[in-house]
Amino acid sequence: MSIERLQAAARSTRRNMMLAAMILLAGIAWAERRKITESRAWRDVRGLTPFHNVTVDRAEVQGSDLRVWGGLEKRRCEKIGHVAYTSAAGGQRFVAGFRSEEPKETPDDRPPVAGPQAFGPWVFTALYGAPDHVSFWALHRCPEGIQYNLVFRIPWADRRP
Repeated sequence: MSIERLQAAARSTRRNMMLAAMILLAGIAWAERRKITESRAWRDVRGLTPFHNVTVDRAEVQGSDLRVWGGLEKRRCEKIGHVAYTSAAGGQRFVAGFRSEEPKETPDDRPPVAGPQAFGPWVFTALYGAPDHVSFWALHRCPEGIQYNLVFRIPWADRRP
């Protein structure tokens, strides 16, 4: 076999291997697309998250409670639930108590409006141990389906203005 034929066969083999690698990568990307489109980062970029620009402006520890005030911008969806967790230094998570002490006129499911809305006080109760953080999650019904999003995760500590 001539050198030219061997070189041509090698080029053809490299092309076929590159094509196979591209097909494999495309298949992996297709299989992972659901994870990407369900990620919080993807939904934030596309404007699909029910709320954004969450700020915690003040937090006060009172015994086993942490009272929190802040703001958020709600852009869509209907809130259908929430859950709070405390975490200890070792990373262990515990369900925390939650109640809102907002004025009675404040609806639990805030309507979407242009600009930020204030919230608080929201009161989180440590049911177990001495927490070092609290995280608050909200469940919303959106046109694309149910979304479960982290609202905030903050240290269990006083943060006064």
